[in-house]
Amino acid sequence: MTKSRNIRPPRQFWSPEQIELLRKYYPDTRACRLVDIIGRARHSIYSKASELKLAKSAEFLKSPDSGRLSCEQGKRTRFVKGQEAWNKGRHFFAGGRSKETCFKKGHPPHNAHPIGYESISADGYLRRKITSTGCTQRDYVYVHVLLWMSHNGAIPKNHCIIFKDGNKSNIVIENLACISRAENMKRNSYHNYPKEIATLIQLRGALNRQINKKEKIMPQKTNNIATLRNILFESLLALKVGASAEDIALAKAKSELAQTIINSAKVEVDFIRASGGKNKGTGFMTEKITENPAVEKKIPLPAGVSYPTPGITRHIMT
Repeated sequence: MTKSRNIRPPRQFWSPEQIELLRKYYPDTRACRLVDIIGRARHSIYSKASELKLAKSAEFLKSPDSGRLSCEQGKRTRFVKGQEAWNKGRHFFAGGRSKETCFKKGHPPHNAHPIGYESISADGYLRRKITSTGCTQRDYVYVHVLLWMSHNGAIPKNHCIIFKDGNKSNIVIENLACISRAENMKRNSYHNYPKEIATLIQLRGALNRQINKKEKIMPQKTNNIATLRNILFESLLALKVGASAEDIALAKAKSELAQTIINSAKVEVDFIRASGGKNKGTGFMTEKITENPAVEKKIPLPAGVSYPTPGITRHIMT
């Protein structure tokens, strides 16, 4: 009645006495009994117990009072052997005008491409549509693979076709080779580089993972000098006494990368200064417009130094 009139009953909050009773009796008492003891609905008791991280004790779960030993709990709602579904043999009928607007069998989507259509994949390889099953992985085949197969037949198992010169656009049979995937992995491994470069590649990957993690946790943050400073301070605080060489190297890599970003920001500030403030920059350096410098004249300045005049954009590191 109350829902139909858009009138909700007043919300009942848990009192400290009720919470204390719940903590005391919940581990060893059934919820149906707690309804009379506490004076709350069963769903409210379960919800509050979950919020307080309360659980039934091991002794209660082993006792007959839990209802788990008799196997009678939930018996009325179980499927029995040989039971038939209520809708067996019935076909679904949506009704209404749905039949007029539904897709007909064999109806192609508006963005379907004909067989023979070529496109560039996300990895930069030219691919061609050879079938029209509706599955992109099956319909499209790389052009360089088709070319190699037309000259040499099927590709052996666990082998792949590569470009000898590394140019994915140079699709000629003289530039193609068939190698095993194990050999391809060895060719693309960073262990082929000197130890210093291999370590740098590992650090770059670790740094990218940390940046991606921060972006997931703080998607509302912008890439400015304040965000960069927070990342550097967190890296500094993470370095404890006896930190491993990898942790120190990662922190060093972050510091060097941050210095490069700061140097590029200095160029941005110099450009803004040279253009007379007409260019606002990329927003990496936070800015503040001083409308009434008299309000900020609280700290005496050295001789020859004055506060900014109204309307001047002052870039600050916050």
